[in-house]
Amino acid sequence: TLLARLDSKDWVLVCEALNHVRQLALFHKETIAEML
Repeated sequence: TLLARLDSKDWVLVCEALNHVRQLALFHKETIAEML
């Protein structure tokens, strides 16, 4: 899941997850608000 990737020790996975979070924040504000 996205949250698991953000908590990963692998920085490549974390960077990919952050990019997904940015996309969600731009295009799916409601979805990201539910995660917070």
